[in-house]
Amino acid sequence: MTQKIPVSSSLKENIDYLNQLFQKDITVKIRQFSNVENSDIRMCVFFVDGLTSEEFISEDIIAPIMHTKQLQEGTDLFVTVRDRVLIGCNIPCSDDMSELLTSFLRGDAILLTDGHPQGIIISAKNWTIRSVSEPDSERVIQGPHEGFNESIMTNLSLIRRKITSPQLKYEFFTTGRKSQTLIAMCYMDGLADKTILSEMRRRIDNVKIDCIIDTEYIEEIIKDGRYSPFKTTGSTQRPDVAAAKLMEGRIVLIINGSPVALTAPFVFLEYFTAGDDYYNDPYYATFNRILRFIGFFFTISLPAIYIALITHHIQMLPIHFLIAAAGSRQGMPFSSLAETLILILVFEMVREGSARIPSSIGTAFSIVGGIVLGEAAVSAHFVSLPIIIIVAFSGITGLIIPQLKGPVLVIRLGLLFLAASMGLFGYFIGIMMLIFAVCSLESFGIPYNSLTVRNFRQIFSDTIVRDVWPNMKKRPVISATKDIHRQGEEDL
Repeated sequence: MTQKIPVSSSLKENIDYLNQLFQKDITVKIRQFSNVENSDIRMCVFFVDGLTSEEFISEDIIAPIMHTKQLQEGTDLFVTVRDRVLIGCNIPCSDDMSELLTSFLRGDAILLTDGHPQGIIISAKNWTIRSVSEPDSERVIQGPHEGFNESIMTNLSLIRRKITSPQLKYEFFTTGRKSQTLIAMCYMDGLADKTILSEMRRRIDNVKIDCIIDTEYIEEIIKDGRYSPFKTTGSTQRPDVAAAKLMEGRIVLIINGSPVALTAPFVFLEYFTAGDDYYNDPYYATFNRILRFIGFFFTISLPAIYIALITHHIQMLPIHFLIAAAGSRQGMPFSSLAETLILILVFEMVREGSARIPSSIGTAFSIVGGIVLGEAAVSAHFVSLPIIIIVAFSGITGLIIPQLKGPVLVIRLGLLFLAASMGLFGYFIGIMMLIFAVCSLESFGIPYNSLTVRNFRQIFSDTIVRDVWPNMKKRPVISATKDIHRQGEEDL
């Protein structure tokens, strides 16, 4: 908690303090002025150049105060200026210099009056923000194309446009001992679980980091399973997805300066769902969900199973496949395990390079790295052709679930080493360890392996299967029990 610094009643002392605090900082502007009718009435306004509208300060703050005839000695100048001279919907005041400085550094103008140990906070923000556009990381095929930007107020307004209900509540926190980053906790009153809300407040209050730049800072601090590769909070750049999560009783965190919102609680099955599922035909959405599950299995298992078979269980392979595999490995300088590790590393380098370089040359880079380099490696007898096919296919299937790229890499390598050392037995040990790891996690008290449904019938409603809307009458199990019906009133 920031220590309180009282505002001095002497205008000169306040200005000297600001000059000492922001010495040599040319972005900090301090404008002193006095009333033309009474020069003894002296004031100053200080603001940050680039964050604050100078035109607004000149025309709506300085000019009215300088030329008003309502300011007379013996009257309460502070109240007169705030209530009769300044124009604004909300003009708070404070006697704490720390609070004034926090507002000042966020783009507000601060007005100080000589003889009054208080300051007036005037909203005059005017910085450039990125326009609302479609998020690059969550491409929309069908549905709203709006995306969050770096302005917290813009993001909150995008959610408010989706949910025009007084039950939508915002709670604000200031986190980061140096950055003083503004965080908004959004939830639906009556839908969100009060226990989860209390736990979220506690975890945010316990954040002691100096600076918060992005939601990832908060996510790593408040998550369950600190060393687990799996995320226990969801993330999205889409207001429609955030609104849908709120209507399921979840909590959404919006952080100033970040276009990514966090959602909690988050369960494992949410990796395999997408916002577009609810805008498409239920049969097509169900097919896509099944495809994601199959892709997840292939991306973590295919290299491990191939290495296990080719190394420890060669007798299980068909004779024609065995002959082809043996022929492709003649003259190879590396083992099958080494080949697989090298190709996985190369694939990840190509993927990372494609994401970092300019989009104008990204396609050419992918072609050179994927096709030309792979063909050259086979022709030079550095790697065998089956290994290239296996690694390439497992890498492509991993792109189906981009949110799982971190856990997938860890799981894929873990299963690969277990399969290389113990064969299929090691592979199945790794799968059991994976299941145990998922089942042992929680997200704000909700089991990570939860199906988020209330009964057996709902298992085939909105998990692997995306049922038609008339059948999805109840909210997921993580929401409060007061209002479990999102349509209709009868129990399922």
